[in-house]
Amino acid sequence: MRIVSLGAIALWGWAVSGAAAYGSDCARDLYDHNGSTMEIEFCDGGSVVIEYVEPRPGLKSAGVRSGTVLFRGSQAGDGKVSGEATIFDKTCGPLAYPVAGEAEGDVLVLKGAAPIRGQNCKVARYREDQLAFAWKGAEVQEPPAAPGSGSGDWYAIAAASADRSEAQDMANRLGAGWFVMQTDRCPNFTKGLWIATAGPFAKRAAEDYARPASGYIKSCH
Repeated sequence: MRIVSLGAIALWGWAVSGAAAYGSDCARDLYDHNGSTMEIEFCDGGSVVIEYVEPRPGLKSAGVRSGTVLFRGSQAGDGKVSGEATIFDKTCGPLAYPVAGEAEGDVLVLKGAAPIRGQNCKVARYREDQLAFAWKGAEVQEPPAAPGSGSGDWYAIAAASADRSEAQDMANRLGAGWFVMQTDRCPNFTKGLWIATAGPFAKRAAEDYARPASGYIKSCH
């Protein structure tokens, strides 16, 4: 079992590219889980969060969206991961249960006793459950830090959406230099959206970047 280090983070057991997350001292990568694209975030101190990026068809009716958290827990020094996974049910709603596991090559496997609910949504019994996450590679781009006033403060914006996967699709189509960012990072942006963006630049450079993408520009501050 190999160790991959990223600055202050030590990640044990499976392939991690070192793509940076929005928070400092975190790393994140994309994984496949039963046809859904997932993001696994590992942070300094051992915290691990797994959330949906592109849920597979059929999960929407159970309340799963891009950004929905499937697992929250931690990674120990020996590489083992433990925490709580969530079952999503369109009738009874979400329910968390404990899981634990470790990497098997480039696949993270978590196991636990998943609750099965019966009448009135009460837990009737349990079944052995296994969650497998197969590494898809370094597909998550690093957004730059939000600029301070007086520096390059302008972003070229090609798309804005409440659904991160839609913004990610646009950024992927536009290619190098474009990435996905939450609008909450900039005080002057409308809150609660994901944008396909490039920057920060001086205003003229942002205009030049936005024009071929039929986009627009906006200052962060």
